[in-house]
Amino acid sequence: MERLESLEKLRKELARWGDEPFFFQKDNYIKVSYRLFRGYGDSFMVICEKIQERMQSSLWRMTLPPLGGAKPYRFDDLKDMIENFDWDILKTTYGRFYEGVIRDDKGVKVQEVTIKTWDFFCPRQKYYADHPYTFCNELEILTGEDLHPNLIR
Repeated sequence: MERLESLEKLRKELARWGDEPFFFQKDNYIKVSYRLFRGYGDSFMVICEKIQERMQSSLWRMTLPPLGGAKPYRFDDLKDMIENFDWDILKTTYGRFYEGVIRDDKGVKVQEVTIKTWDFFCPRQKYYADHPYTFCNELEILTGEDLHPNLIR
């Protein structure tokens, strides 16, 4: 029951924010293959800063109990696990999958992992609004007790 309550809390908070925290990230502007119209890039970066400041006080401070034994990691930890996002193994409409390794404090490999990211690139797409809901649905499936044998946790 605690898992479902946590997921519901996350769903409500993500619904309140919509796709802005995901779309308005500086990397989206930096990684785009073409440059936005003059002036739009600067505006985009200002919006990114404002949203990040607002999120620091709510969305990113939200605490949830671990879902199905899943452990939350900081972004810098994920970068270390997958060598700075250099090698992706699969690209999908909603994101990318990376091979990674969890290491202990001494740098010894403890576990191999697959990490999924969510991509939101310019220009904004209509289906981005569904990303937060799809994310919560995936969490619900992957942390449930009746996990399909072909899925990894």
